Amino acid sequence: MLHQTESKFQTWRALAVFEDGAECLLFVGRSTTHVRAAYAVACAEVLDEEEHARVREVKLQSWRGAADQGRWVLMGTLPVPSRKPAVLESTLVGAGPALLPFRRPADAAPFTSGAETGPRAVAT
Repeated sequence: MLHQTESKFQTWRALAVFEDGAECLLFVGRSTTHVRAAYAVACAEVLDEEEHARVREVKLQSWRGAADQGRWVLMGTLPVPSRKPAVLESTLVGAGPALLPFRRPADAAPFTSGAETGPRAVAT
């Protein structure tokens, strides 16, 4: 009898290996491309500075076998990312405060501050 718990099994993962041999799961994804694109951000979020300094390598592994009868197989190693991934660094370094664009819904009433219209009476 087969009990499938996911529509598509997550078959790839990035695993940080520390100097002492301990391991830490960083990211699980559906494809090698998905894992390669996201593991650096996951590393920055999961590991603190001390842990990140102790990372020796990042393993890329793939699941081989059935969901309940298989094993993780080493497919390669990934570069140890910097503490702040390049994607985040480019948006944070030297950017300063930024205004985000805002679009008012077409059917919304125009905004007026209370100073212009005076205080409003609340019906009880």
